[in-house]
Order: sequence, then structure tokens, then C-alpha cells
Amino acid sequence: MRILYADLEREWRGGQSQALLTLQGLVRANHQVELVAAEQSPLAQRASQMGIRVHASPRFGLRAWAAQAMARLSARAAGEPFALAQLNEPHALTAAWLAGLHRRMPLLLSRRIGFPLQENWVSQARFRAVERFVANSEDVAKSLVKSGIARERISVVNEGVSIPELPNSEVRARARKRWGIGDTEFLFGCVSVFVPEKGQRHIIEALSVVRQKHPAARLILAGDGACRGELEILTKRLGQQIQFFFPVL
Repeated sequence: MRILYADLEREWRGGQSQALLTLQGLVRANHQVELVAAEQSPLAQRASQMGIRVHASPRFGLRAWAAQAMARLSARAAGEPFALAQLNEPHALTAAWLAGLHRRMPLLLSRRIGFPLQENWVSQARFRAVERFVANSEDVAKSLVKSGIARERISVVNEGVSIPELPNSEVRARARKRWGIGDTEFLFGCVSVFVPEKGQRHIIEALSVVRQKHPAARLILAGDGACRGELEILTKRLGQQIQFFFPVL
């Protein structure tokens, strides 16, 4: 099967990690897959390194450029036509809708958040163009139903992750030394973008309660985002031992 996959996010977040895992799975299943992505985005670079054909769209006017690429690819006469388009986030859906892709092939839209769908006429027109919503949980599926999407248009596909092997004692010791964490200290970790809906403030507040009984408990937050300053202020106000790690992709 020939599949057109699209994700226009410029950053690397959980959705893009899932996109790369999906692309890897499709390739292993012997499907022909091509990716439309933002130029120089982490996903575009990593997919290209895997040998996947990437159609990179300029960042300025991204959705318009991506729509042109999708229209060109779907109209290409040579070779097997695309059987479907899988859209990994809302910007990709907008580009596909502008390209009229729904008139040529089924559109699948991944959905990972439980926020209500927008109700303006443009958004509703985009959602009507979707053949199948792919929700990552029953809660997300219920939120789609509350927004007016018929249950028969929704499939729930629980997403997985690639679990690496546990680090050996040498790697563990080196990592703890890097962060100034003793062997007897219990370390919590949270890896996520710093935005309100991820709720890092709750784990910071919870740590202050935990440390009343277990003073050796420590926390590392890995990520970055709009709430970074707010989380740092909260950490200082509560006097907690929290390390912030801001990875560079």
C-alpha cells in the first residue's frame, strides 16, 4: 500500500515521536510511505535518515506550501496512487483540506488531546473531510463524540513506545554524577513539553509532600516550553530539589 503521511510541526514532541514510530512500522510492513513535513524539522531529518522519502515544505507559509506539495503528489500520474493520507496533527489536516486531498483519497486524522473541536465553519469543513479519526484513548474518543463526531468514524489505537534496555551500573553512576545525585537518593523523572495541560506543577507540589517523609527524594524535569519560567518560580517558592534539563534537538 502507498501511504502519504503528513506532520507540519516544527518541534519534536510526543506526537512527532509517535509519527516516527508509525513510519518505521509502515516501512517494516512493506508499505510505501512518503512524508510531508516542515523543512529542517526534527521529524523530517530523522525520517530522511531512515531512508523515507521526505517532501520538505518551507517554514514561511508552511501550510500553503504543504498544500501545494500534497496536491502535486496526489495528482502525479506515474506509479501507484496513494491509498490514503494519514495526518498527524491539525496543521497537516488544514494543508490536506486546502489541497482537496479528501476528493482523491481517504483522510485519517490522529487525535491525542481531549480538547473540544473548534466550531468555526473552516474547522468544521476540515473535520467533515476526515474519513476516520484515530484517537489514542477512549477518553479522546469520547471528547470527539461530544464535539459531534459520529462514533463510527472513530477508531481507538493505543500508542506504544520503544523501550530501551536498562542502563548498566556504569552509565547509571555517570548520569547521577552528572546531576549531583547520590546513590541513596530516590530519583523521579518527567519528560514532557512545559505547557499547562501537561501538569508539571502538580508533580512539583506533590514532591514537597513526599519529601516531608522521604527527604532524599529528588526530581528531574526534562523538556522546555511556555511554562518554563512559571515552573522554575514554583520550584524556588516551595524550596524543592528539582533539576531542569532542557534538551537541544
